[in-house]
Amino acid sequence: ETLEKYNLSTGAWLSTPIYNGSPFSFYSAGKMDTDGTYLYIADRDRVIKIDKSGDFLGWIGKVKSNAGMSNAPGNTSSTCSSTANYSNTPGWCLAGTATSSLDEKAFNVVYGVTYDGNNNIVTVDTAGPGIRKWDTPTGNYQGMLTNTSNPINSWSISQHLASSFGGYDDYAFNLPEGSYADSTYLYVADSQNNRVKKVNLKTGATVGWIGGVGGFESGVTHLSTCGTNSVGITSGWCLGALPIPYIDYVNGFISSPVTDGLTNIPSGVTGDATAGSVATYLYVTDGNSNRILRYIAATGAYAGWIGGISGTPTSGPATNADGTVSSNSCSGASNTFTPGWCLGGGTSTSSTIAGSMSGPAGITFNNGNLYVTEMNNNRVSSYNASTGAFLGWIGRTNSTSGLTSTVGRSPATVTTGGYTYTNGWSTGGTSQASVQANSGNIDPGGGFLFYGSAGVAGIASDGTYLYVSNAYGCRIDKFNQTTGVYVSSTKIQYQNYTNTWTAGSNIANTWEFPGPLVYSNGYLYTGHVNAGQTVMKISTATGSTVGWMGAIASGSNTTGPVATSCVGATGVTPGWCQGGSTTTGFYLGNSNTVGGLVYPTGVSVDSNYIYVSDQALHRVIRYPK
Repeated sequence: ETLEKYNLSTGAWLSTPIYNGSPFSFYSAGKMDTDGTYLYIADRDRVIKIDKSGDFLGWIGKVKSNAGMSNAPGNTSSTCSSTANYSNTPGWCLAGTATSSLDEKAFNVVYGVTYDGNNNIVTVDTAGPGIRKWDTPTGNYQGMLTNTSNPINSWSISQHLASSFGGYDDYAFNLPEGSYADSTYLYVADSQNNRVKKVNLKTGATVGWIGGVGGFESGVTHLSTCGTNSVGITSGWCLGALPIPYIDYVNGFISSPVTDGLTNIPSGVTGDATAGSVATYLYVTDGNSNRILRYIAATGAYAGWIGGISGTPTSGPATNADGTVSSNSCSGASNTFTPGWCLGGGTSTSSTIAGSMSGPAGITFNNGNLYVTEMNNNRVSSYNASTGAFLGWIGRTNSTSGLTSTVGRSPATVTTGGYTYTNGWSTGGTSQASVQANSGNIDPGGGFLFYGSAGVAGIASDGTYLYVSNAYGCRIDKFNQTTGVYVSSTKIQYQNYTNTWTAGSNIANTWEFPGPLVYSNGYLYTGHVNAGQTVMKISTATGSTVGWMGAIASGSNTTGPVATSCVGATGVTPGWCQGGSTTTGFYLGNSNTVGGLVYPTGVSVDSNYIYVSDQALHRVIRYPK
């Protein structure tokens, strides 16, 4: 992109800015303003100063490369040539390159710039916080005007603390999705901040977070686990730093998001805790990087990845929580998958090859194995949690070339209603999407068609059966966990409480999508995504819906028999209720009641509570179980 100068009266072209003998090139020019002598131009990750003759006079922002940098005219108080990479310019600088960041003195897709008539420019970002002011002669930072939302660090029922906007500090969320609870902590995939947060279950206080570090909070002391550079990857649970949000991946802040320990839209998280204990490992689906990441839950230390290998062979193997090294060999060529937990080396890649992943989303742990839903492959895959070895997949088949049962079933496929499916856990072959429930055909059972948001491709286990949120099938499917064979399905409808487990061919379209899913003590808990804005409780014994919780629509009457106090209730359901109708949760500035939901994308449980991630409201809500 370039800047062109024209004669105002005639429209004749006059010139374009020149720098080092060539037309000056912009990253992505936005708004501009002038003080009568100079032009100030918003250019994605920087603001540029140019005089009316077209001479380039410097830029301000965060430095990606300091190659050849020097002071610009007017910047006499500091030395641009000694500015380190990933630090902020000390004023107007020449040469070098810029990058986006959430730092107070950096830009994150700067779009607006205006001159205030008093030797200052004011800038605003499209993806960063605050309105900032800069001295025009020197380029020195003058301060920020911002709405301080003060994200809370404890459980609260105050309506005045509604989270309508995502944030970047330690306590805020930015589109939270999957969650997992052990006996002491809640772990939440903070998807758009590309991190996983650890929260004290009892108090709601943030213990720390893991992922990429994009800078440090102004005036806040950060933990050593956050690193010493303004750009890096946490070595453990971090506080006092800023994450690298997804928008910065889009803008090239990170050249390769597929790096050890770095998350790229994490959507699901689970752990290996037994009842009454804390987890040893956390397992995180790294959706955009098509892999599963493993971390040591106590420390937050990274402990390897599994997925498809692209490019060079991997290195590793990974170190386990007890200090031992995984026994598998991690060397592998392109278009294969990791033999177990690996470190570094080749990147993970989206693939239909069995053992690789494409859009991993929901994940659960049971009896030593991991089970994960794959959004793009529309299948469920299984891995040994200890070794990382691939165990098989289930779903509707596309190609059956090389398809083999991993549990000794013959034949390897079954055909029902004109559709062919794996006959239990299999390797080889490829999968395809099943049919949508309102397309005139009904999947008889065994295939998946997941919804467009990764957070709602839920999966849960009771130790005997796997339960999968088959969203576009408008149902929850049940599979034998050991064999991977389809068993039956049930619908979710917050106006129907008599649904039971039945064959998939009898599940008619309701256009009500089940979402995130968790099992506890004979019940499934799921977020009702598109029509209900509720969390629902379903009996695994019968498949019937016990009730729902969320915000009650004005004039709507809920009933028992779950809680007699449901009759005539207003605001938020006082417990598990039936009947009535729901409404969306509390947005800043409207009159709906806190405790309602808008878009539930994660659900987890402990012995007392249900924890629901609401992606639209950027918060986690706790309900009595």
